[in-house]
Amino acid sequence: MIQEERQKTLYKRMKEEQEQFREWLKTQPAQEILKHTYEYTIREDILMCMEELELSEEHVAVFLKSPFPLSEAYMEFTKWESGYMDDLRSAIKTCADHTLVSKNVRDSAADS
Repeated sequence: MIQEERQKTLYKRMKEEQEQFREWLKTQPAQEILKHTYEYTIREDILMCMEELELSEEHVAVFLKSPFPLSEAYMEFTKWESGYMDDLRSAIKTCADHTLVSKNVRDSAADS
């Protein structure tokens, strides 16, 4: 139970860190906000993962020692190659395929 409580504490700290970031963003000019939209979104995704992720005791302890655990997780993520662009390409092609299928069905129905 202690581990679960520590993980909840970590999540709350990360959520508070994100709220501070959000409040800071709201005071910035539009151009600055736009520069940070990707960061904000990924940080939100990290928080979403943290809601259900079960970290080891050692991992939780390391993050709890950090003054900015969410920022550290985000900075680590930015170093990784991800399949994000590949996923986008696949989604675009799938969308086009679905549109073509729908069009072909409509055209076939119109021809009948």
